[in-house]
Amino acid sequence: MARRILLLLLGFGCLTMSQHAQAQLRAVTGAHPERGMALTEYFETVDFFDDFNYCLAMDSKGILYISNDLALLRFDGTMRSILVAPRQSPVISMAMSSTDTLYFGSLGTFGRVLVDGNGKAAYDFLSDSLDAGVATFNYVWETHVIDQTVWWRTDSAMYRWDGRRVERLASPRGIILQTHVVRGTLYALVDSVGLCAVRRDRIELVPDGEYFGGSRDAIRWMIEMSGGEILLGTDFKGVLRYDGKRFQQAWVYESKDQADIRARHAVRLADGSIAIGTDRRGIWIVDTVGNVIDVINRATGLGNNSIRDMLIDGHQNLWVALDEGFARVRVPSRISRFDERNNVEGLVLSMTRFRGDLYAATLQGIYRLIPGSSMRKGRKWDGARFEIVENAPNTGNQLLNLGSELFLVSYSGTYIMTGNGSFTKISEKGGRFISAPRHTRDTLLVGTDSGLFLLARQPGNWKYIPLESMPVTIFLSLIQDAAGMYWAGCYQYGVLRIDAGAGLTRMKWTLFDEEDGLDIGHALVPIVVGDRLRIITDNNFCIFDEETQRFSRDSVFLKQFEKPLPNDPNLLFSDRFGDIWMRLHNSQEFGQVVEAEKGRSRFEYGRYASLSGENFYSFYRDDDGTMWFGASGIVYRYTPLAFNIEKRPFSTLLRYITMDDALVRIGPNGGTDDFPLHVPADVDKVVFHFASTYYHRRERTQYRVYIEGLDKEWKLYQNDEEVVYTDLPSGDYIIHAIAVNVEGDSGSHLHMHLHIAAPWYATWWAIMLFIVVPVGLFIIARLWYRSRVLTVQSQQLELQVQERTMEIQAQAKEISQQAQDLERMDSIVRAVNRETRLPSVLEALLMHSLLFFPHADMAMFVRRKRPSNKYVVVAAAGRKAFEVKGLEFSVRDLLGHPDASMQRMQDGVYLLSGLGERFATVLQNGLRQAMRCMAMAVEQRSILEGYLVLGTEDEASFSPTDRRRLLRLKEHASSAVAKAGAIEALEEKNSELDDTNKQLIETQRQLVTHEKLAALGELTAGIAHEIQNPLNFVTNFSDLSCELMGELEQDLRNKGDVLDPQLGKIIETIRSNCDHIRQHGHRATTIVDAMIMHSHTGSGKRTDVVLNDLVDEFAQLSFNGMRLQFPQFSLELLRDYDQSVGTVELLPQEFSRAIINLCNNAWEAAIERCALEGNEACPTVTVRSEKREQSVHVFIRDNGIGISDELRDRMFEPFFTTKTSSRNAGLGLSMTFEIITQLHNGKLAVHSEAGQFTEVEIVLRQGK
Repeated sequence: MARRILLLLLGFGCLTMSQHAQAQLRAVTGAHPERGMALTEYFETVDFFDDFNYCLAMDSKGILYISNDLALLRFDGTMRSILVAPRQSPVISMAMSSTDTLYFGSLGTFGRVLVDGNGKAAYDFLSDSLDAGVATFNYVWETHVIDQTVWWRTDSAMYRWDGRRVERLASPRGIILQTHVVRGTLYALVDSVGLCAVRRDRIELVPDGEYFGGSRDAIRWMIEMSGGEILLGTDFKGVLRYDGKRFQQAWVYESKDQADIRARHAVRLADGSIAIGTDRRGIWIVDTVGNVIDVINRATGLGNNSIRDMLIDGHQNLWVALDEGFARVRVPSRISRFDERNNVEGLVLSMTRFRGDLYAATLQGIYRLIPGSSMRKGRKWDGARFEIVENAPNTGNQLLNLGSELFLVSYSGTYIMTGNGSFTKISEKGGRFISAPRHTRDTLLVGTDSGLFLLARQPGNWKYIPLESMPVTIFLSLIQDAAGMYWAGCYQYGVLRIDAGAGLTRMKWTLFDEEDGLDIGHALVPIVVGDRLRIITDNNFCIFDEETQRFSRDSVFLKQFEKPLPNDPNLLFSDRFGDIWMRLHNSQEFGQVVEAEKGRSRFEYGRYASLSGENFYSFYRDDDGTMWFGASGIVYRYTPLAFNIEKRPFSTLLRYITMDDALVRIGPNGGTDDFPLHVPADVDKVVFHFASTYYHRRERTQYRVYIEGLDKEWKLYQNDEEVVYTDLPSGDYIIHAIAVNVEGDSGSHLHMHLHIAAPWYATWWAIMLFIVVPVGLFIIARLWYRSRVLTVQSQQLELQVQERTMEIQAQAKEISQQAQDLERMDSIVRAVNRETRLPSVLEALLMHSLLFFPHADMAMFVRRKRPSNKYVVVAAAGRKAFEVKGLEFSVRDLLGHPDASMQRMQDGVYLLSGLGERFATVLQNGLRQAMRCMAMAVEQRSILEGYLVLGTEDEASFSPTDRRRLLRLKEHASSAVAKAGAIEALEEKNSELDDTNKQLIETQRQLVTHEKLAALGELTAGIAHEIQNPLNFVTNFSDLSCELMGELEQDLRNKGDVLDPQLGKIIETIRSNCDHIRQHGHRATTIVDAMIMHSHTGSGKRTDVVLNDLVDEFAQLSFNGMRLQFPQFSLELLRDYDQSVGTVELLPQEFSRAIINLCNNAWEAAIERCALEGNEACPTVTVRSEKREQSVHVFIRDNGIGISDELRDRMFEPFFTTKTSSRNAGLGLSMTFEIITQLHNGKLAVHSEAGQFTEVEIVLRQGK
């Protein structure tokens, strides 16, 4: 028993020791399962030579250096300076000294970067000082700076520089594989030896360093932890901890993951967690026992998952070098975000917690937050995310948590969730918001776009109760103040006060609007701050006075702050703990109102800088102080961290200076007294370009600038990094600049001496010269003036005589020119008036215009088309006449913008520079020379007809004289064009009358034909009916006589009497006569039927019919009928239809009768030839169709004996036939002709060759 107790005590002691060791490693991480994605900003470097980056470095000012294959980049927040790679080799490693000297290692060389006073950088190759025997190495893999000593590790040895010389240090026992610096000590992993410490001139094995001596494992990173321990990341042994005595396992990943993870870099974060950079999986944020609490990768905005290097600056910015570009990650941070990558979509209008889960109502659905889970092995990371709630509506406007019930209102209805996690609809009525009175939970008040209504709880359901007689209908928000009054914000109406003291169903309404002191805009939001009601409008912040029952601007609330607010708030709300949150107009700062000393308030917005500028639609605060902000497609989570974020100073940088747009200095090292700026006297403009190393929300960084000796006060430049000074007076000045970040903190104070040189005329010798020279010149001028007076007077007299003579000559020349112009004008008028047709008038006008204006090389007339108001070149002469004729312009194409491309010279005359650009000529040097165009408007009865346009490439042409000459031509041209236009219009009218007359004649002819055919039909019908009755008697009695003769003959034979031969002949003769009578009677019946059918044509309704299908159907019908009628012949029907024929409007019944008639005639002709030739030729009929432009053609062809020219002219006459058979009455082709030509307005033609074929062609118009 005692032994068992001893074992239990020993086990408990070991467990306690183990827990104590774990506790020493564990740090406060701030991890939370509901944390969103870290704020990440990604920068591309594709424009800077190469995408592949190697390493990072940062100086004390906060300037970042990035190296890639071809260049060294310098990044100060908005500009990336470039220094070409040293000796065409990439910078593999970098380190920054405490004096901001950048040391680098490259391929076969190493050294430092030196910057002069003007900010120009250059390489100083320290490796060049080595002897040739010790300078043979390839890559410089690592560069370290420890105190004032710089170390470089190559693939063969280590090199050390103490500021005076470079020395080589080789390992006596093996190759140095990796080096790391921890707590000022340089550690080196030596092959086959283990982990060593580098002590000046020797390399010593650290305690338990042989732990790495027998393996090929690599130490990828080493970082110092709290308590003095060191964490080491390896390839195969996982993560180890080292206490200075021995190595122990901290945590390890699964063995199969080691090669895949490839964790190459690590930095310790401000909250004690560790950021580990991998080659393939982005960045893992782990606690000190290896649990992965966050992952930052491509999915969260990192750019890609391949991490090349990492460093952490003093503002919790994690800088990451990637395969492509680099990134800045805010970690740890109070703020994280959820967006579409976490399934958040639409405007987030409401958020609340229900039974521990966070719910969000958006315009895209109702979401529930699913917390994330940390991982130990790194196989899968499940971050927090939102998931759509099943059975919920597609949109939601507001959530209301009443403890055991969660209510949701949307436009599709009102819903409730109890404990089953799904929503149930309780009303088909929905709205914008939902509220529960304080005194009851059985009645809900719902606001909609059409008013308010109540939902009252009933046993098993909820009852809908409408509220009538409200002064407004569109409600945006609703609150209840301390007195129990409801206040509703109404769209463009004001604020509605609702008194429910007499009951919710007997509410009293009071509307407050502009007459009550409100500035009515689109949004009026009532809020209760403390015990007072306030209203936020589009432009104002108002408070309600109970005594006066009016609203006024709330100056009391705005004056309680320690520092005056730059703008009124446009968003103000109190959370469920009574804390006040506010956002300002215009500047968009967002933060919390907190209590300050002496009853004052302070607006804290710095810690919420990441939220500034966002439009929030919903807010929620957890019990632990965590705030949730809903925006458009984004949910922000803000939580106070469990550790203090130390605010560290940042730098104000002078990036570069330009003088008259010429670069004279490159920052950031030039902004001190050591390098004063000298500005020459002839410089008009000096521009200072500033930057700041506070990179978070750098677009909201401001700069305070003051020039000592020039400015009276500091000037604040809003979000502007460029400060311009012009016409600076000469003298010595000091420029001061301070950057102010988004949190209101100030950066370092930058100052620099300026010396503005004085112009030469302000020097002492120039002033003396200005005094002596004028006095001497005055004396000399006085003497010279007296001697020149008479000479000048005589010269003036001569000049007056010469000027008068020149005036007389100019007047004579002008009179002569005017006479010539009048003669040319007269010739133009005579030539134009001789023509009557418009084209001839325009041609004469253009040709004489070119003669009238010799410097013009192109003329054209642009005529306006009605009603499209387009302009068409209808006539042209001169150069490019064939190119421009027929071109069409809009008004803008022709004239361009009146203020820019059209210069009005006088009424009706224009200079068209826009049209000149259209006809520009490309010169030999590649430039375009625009044509100069002058246009004259041609009008008829004050209505614009077009423009006469003259063009030339001479820029000095078309002077005011040309303007007056063209203006004199305007009336004559308008008159001639109007006269020709009238004649042209008259000719068009005459042509239209001729066409109308022809149509009337054709219509008359068709009417006459129709009347003739109708008369013939009536006559035919009458004759047919008159013949029909006696013909029936003839045929019937002939049939009866034949039957009686048969019966007579049979009776005689039955009696056994010998039939007299003479009587037998008589009986046979009578029977034969009866047969002939019957045969010809049936033939007459067929003729009468045809006559009746002929009289019935022309009826029916026109429809669109697929022509090929109709022709093929009745051609097949004729073929089948003939094949049954003439079985002794082998008939063949060939068909070939053009599929583009489509539909044709016709009378289907009549047209099908025509097709059958033509096909029957064709078969009869083919069979007749076959019978004559002894059945050697196969009767063949070919039917085909063809589409030609606006008509369709149907061909029916047979291989019969053909038709002679004499018979072809008569074959369509009624009762004409060449057939001897009793079945033909001669009306089939006559009916067909009438159907095609009269009923369908088509054509019917016959093509035949005797003994070969006959082909009938039907032509029909396609279209209505």
